[in-house]
Amino acid sequence: MRSLIVIAISFFFYSCCPSDQEKRETPFSLLSVGNWDLVASAQDTVYFVDYDRILTTSGKIYAWTMQSYLEQLDSGAGSAEAYYEVDCDLFRSRPLHYNIYAQALAAGNPFNSFSTDNPEWEYPRPKSVAETQLKSVCDHVSSD
Repeated sequence: MRSLIVIAISFFFYSCCPSDQEKRETPFSLLSVGNWDLVASAQDTVYFVDYDRILTTSGKIYAWTMQSYLEQLDSGAGSAEAYYEVDCDLFRSRPLHYNIYAQALAAGNPFNSFSTDNPEWEYPRPKSVAETQLKSVCDHVSSD
């Protein structure tokens, strides 16, 4: 089953994405893998958000994102999950935790996991994947 998902993502990527390495935004409903919803793609990477695990508590927003690589990186990473604190009012986020997987789509167990101490707030560049992911989380929270 997992190999079918990887083939589907590969087909989607190669059939829809620009060859000039620009990011291409995609409709949220176009591809979902488990609880992960596709929000953007780039030449060798697809980006997801898990809307089911967005947590809003005490005025704070927390969200999981994932990036999956079509080919394993030199570091051995096939995909990575990141857990962010999100501030939609100031349109910024800060990473709290990472899980790094050898396989695509966060399959199997992470070979590396780490948390960040006192992370700085990050402000996404316009028209970047980070902006697309942050906007999708904030849009989802505001629609609830």
